[in-house]
Amino acid sequence: MFFNSMAIAAPDWLRDGRIGGTSISSSMNQSELIALIDQRASENVSVLELDSRLSEYLTDAEFDVEVAFIDRAAELAHERGLKAVIYYPGLEVLTQNGVNLASTMYKDHPEWIQKGIGGAPNVFYGNQEVWVDPNAESAWLSPNTGYLDYFLERIAKLAATDVDGVWVDVPIYLETGAGWAGAEPEAAADFTAWTIAEGLNPPNGYTVPSSADFNSPAFRSWV
Repeated sequence: MFFNSMAIAAPDWLRDGRIGGTSISSSMNQSELIALIDQRASENVSVLELDSRLSEYLTDAEFDVEVAFIDRAAELAHERGLKAVIYYPGLEVLTQNGVNLASTMYKDHPEWIQKGIGGAPNVFYGNQEVWVDPNAESAWLSPNTGYLDYFLERIAKLAATDVDGVWVDVPIYLETGAGWAGAEPEAAADFTAWTIAEGLNPPNGYTVPSSADFNSPAFRSWV
């Protein structure tokens, strides 16, 4: 990683960490949480990879409850000489039983969803992937939309806790819900602006193609 042309060295605990997956939930009581962290310490783990409910579609109030619990888990880890990192998916949000609910990430914020080049939203239901439960919604979000501010506000809350790091996973365009995702209006506008800046197809640049065609210079540029 580079910042201002200077390399940022990874700390020793990150480079040499012995990581132990640790599933926690705000429904746990204090004794259960302490017992779990003590167990990881007895296993010679040096870094807890905390898994909470952050994969789920949470209200602000629900998210704050999880953040407070994550903060307490990190404090307990530090008391035992351990580091703690929280897992947080970047571009996927799950809504359990989303098929049957009126309020889900996709249903509430369709404007934030990735779209394939054919216009389909990148969202799917059920166990099409091993980590998605039957009837659950898996919504894939675009960092080019208002979702970015929503996500960064939540990252800021996590950064204010005692955790030593946030593992942001799945910063990708998964193709389960829509092929060749990344064609939502904001991303499409950014693509056209980039092609103009790069001098591709002057003076107007390229628009996002509507189909996958590797013979098309527009598609090759977009990929």
